[in-house]
Amino acid sequence: MALFGVVGYLLPKIGCEPAPLILGVILAPHIEENFRRSLVVSRGSWWIFLERPVCAGFLVVSLLFMLAVLLPTIRKGREEAFRE
Repeated sequence: MALFGVVGYLLPKIGCEPAPLILGVILAPHIEENFRRSLVVSRGSWWIFLERPVCAGFLVVSLLFMLAVLLPTIRKGREEAFRE
């Protein structure tokens, strides 16, 4: 328990948010189990994730969120490169 207390204290100090880490630790086993189950049902085909509109929509929204997070850092890096 003391170890987790120290980790919880150090994460904000180094700039990491503890909430996403906690969510990842809690949800990862369930997500992995269901991911494997869907691949077993589809006999290893990845197309099962694009066949249903809801699943494909979630994938598109996830990609858009990732781009929204990454684009400012990419732009910042490009601006710094062009300044030099």
